Amino acid sequence: MKFAKVLPAMAALVVLSACASDAPKMENKAEQMATPTVTDKTVVYTCNKKTVTAVYQFENQEPTSAMVMVGNKVIAKDFARDAAQKDFTSFTSGNFR
Repeated sequence: MKFAKVLPAMAALVVLSACASDAPKMENKAEQMATPTVTDKTVVYTCNKKTVTAVYQFENQEPTSAMVMVGNKVIAKDFARDAAQKDFTSFTSGNFR
């Protein structure tokens, strides 16, 4: 009777140990780290009953640039992230912030 209670626990132990023996491949991690992941996020705002769309670009989950549209007209393109700002995210283009 005791053997029947111990057998499922032993089987679970064998299965878990077999899964744990697979070592992660560090080469795959290095290849993934070398290629940055670029994604876009779109946010839609309303200002004075007009639609304002901001498209933010992220590289490895860090914001890098932005584009702003009012209606269907692009009013600001290629805003770059101001790396000097450490407290908050700020985008700049020429003399504008």
